[in-house]
Amino acid sequence: MLPVCFIENYELRANLFISTWALSESSKGSQDFVAKSKWFNSEHILLVYSIEGTKYPDAKIIEKYAKEMNRTIENIGFLKGRYYAMKYAIFFSLFVIMQ
Repeated sequence: MLPVCFIENYELRANLFISTWALSESSKGSQDFVAKSKWFNSEHILLVYSIEGTKYPDAKIIEKYAKEMNRTIENIGFLKGRYYAMKYAIFFSLFVIMQ
Protein backbone atom coordinates (compact mmCIF):
# COMPACT_ATOMS: atom_id res chain seq x y z
CA MET A 1 0.00 0.00 0.00
CA LEU A 2 1.16 3.45 -0.86
CA PRO A 3 -0.59 6.68 0.06
CA VAL A 4 -1.66 8.64 -3.02
CA CYS A 5 0.36 11.66 -1.93
CA PHE A 6 3.58 9.63 -2.43
CA ILE A 7 2.67 7.82 -5.62
CA GLU A 8 4.52 10.16 -7.97
CA ASN A 9 7.77 9.52 -6.07
CA TYR A 10 7.82 5.84 -7.08
CA GLU A 11 7.81 3.90 -10.30
CA LEU A 12 5.30 1.20 -9.52
CA ARG A 13 5.69 -2.15 -11.24
CA ALA A 14 2.74 -4.49 -10.88
CA ASN A 15 2.12 -7.93 -12.35
CA LEU A 16 -1.63 -7.44 -12.42
CA PHE A 17 -3.90 -4.40 -12.54
CA ILE A 18 -7.60 -5.01 -11.79
CA SER A 19 -10.32 -2.40 -11.59
CA THR A 20 -13.96 -3.36 -11.42
CA TRP A 21 -15.80 -0.12 -12.16
CA ALA A 22 -13.65 1.93 -9.76
CA LEU A 23 -11.49 3.52 -12.43
CA SER A 24 -14.38 4.47 -14.74
CA GLU A 25 -16.08 6.01 -11.70
CA SER A 26 -12.96 8.03 -10.83
CA SER A 27 -12.05 11.52 -11.92
CA LYS A 28 -10.46 12.32 -15.28
CA GLY A 29 -7.23 13.13 -13.44
CA SER A 30 -7.14 9.72 -11.80
CA GLN A 31 -7.83 7.93 -15.06
CA ASP A 32 -5.18 9.99 -16.86
CA PHE A 33 -2.64 9.21 -14.16
CA VAL A 34 -3.24 5.45 -14.29
CA ALA A 35 -3.14 5.35 -18.09
CA LYS A 36 0.02 7.48 -18.28
CA SER A 37 1.71 5.13 -15.82
CA LYS A 38 0.81 2.34 -18.28
CA TRP A 39 -1.43 0.75 -15.68
CA PHE A 40 1.46 0.87 -13.18
CA ASN A 41 3.57 -1.05 -15.71
CA SER A 42 1.34 -4.09 -15.30
CA GLU A 43 1.88 -7.08 -17.50
CA HIS A 44 -1.74 -8.25 -17.07
CA ILE A 45 -4.78 -5.98 -17.00
CA LEU A 46 -8.46 -6.54 -16.31
CA LEU A 47 -10.85 -3.59 -16.33
CA VAL A 48 -14.58 -3.70 -15.87
CA TYR A 49 -16.10 -0.37 -16.75
CA SER A 50 -19.30 1.41 -17.66
CA ILE A 51 -19.94 3.97 -20.40
CA GLU A 52 -23.74 4.15 -20.64
CA GLY A 53 -26.41 5.22 -18.19
CA THR A 54 -23.85 6.37 -15.70
CA LYS A 55 -23.82 9.30 -13.35
CA TYR A 56 -20.06 9.58 -13.82
CA PRO A 57 -19.27 12.09 -16.58
CA ASP A 58 -15.70 10.87 -17.14
CA ALA A 59 -16.59 7.18 -17.43
CA LYS A 60 -15.80 6.92 -21.16
CA ILE A 61 -12.21 8.12 -20.76
CA ILE A 62 -10.90 4.76 -19.59
CA GLU A 63 -12.26 3.04 -22.70
CA LYS A 64 -10.31 5.48 -24.88
CA TYR A 65 -7.11 4.56 -23.06
CA ALA A 66 -7.87 0.84 -23.27
CA LYS A 67 -8.37 1.11 -27.03
CA GLU A 68 -5.19 3.17 -27.47
CA MET A 69 -3.23 0.40 -25.74
CA ASN A 70 -4.85 -2.29 -27.92
CA ARG A 71 -6.68 -4.01 -25.10
CA THR A 72 -9.25 -6.66 -25.93
CA ILE A 73 -12.67 -5.19 -25.20
CA GLU A 74 -15.69 -7.43 -24.59
CA ASN A 75 -19.29 -6.41 -24.02
CA ILE A 76 -20.85 -7.77 -20.83
CA GLY A 77 -23.99 -9.01 -22.52
CA PHE A 78 -26.28 -9.05 -19.52
CA LEU A 79 -25.22 -5.55 -18.34
CA LYS A 80 -26.00 -2.91 -20.96
CA GLY A 81 -23.21 -0.40 -21.49
CA ARG A 82 -20.73 -2.35 -19.36
CA TYR A 83 -17.49 -3.80 -20.72
CA TYR A 84 -14.39 -5.80 -19.95
CA ALA A 85 -11.04 -4.53 -21.24
CA MET A 86 -8.15 -6.93 -20.85
CA LYS A 87 -4.66 -7.85 -21.84
CA TYR A 88 -3.70 -11.50 -22.34
CA ALA A 89 -5.80 -14.51 -23.12
CA ILE A 90 -6.14 -15.86 -19.58
CA PHE A 91 -8.72 -13.19 -18.83
CA PHE A 92 -10.68 -13.98 -21.97
CA SER A 93 -10.75 -17.63 -20.92
CA LEU A 94 -12.10 -16.65 -17.51
CA PHE A 95 -14.64 -14.39 -19.19
CA VAL A 96 -15.92 -17.24 -21.38
CA ILE A 97 -16.12 -19.64 -18.44
CA MET A 98 -18.07 -17.11 -16.37
CA GLN A 99 -20.67 -16.51 -19.09
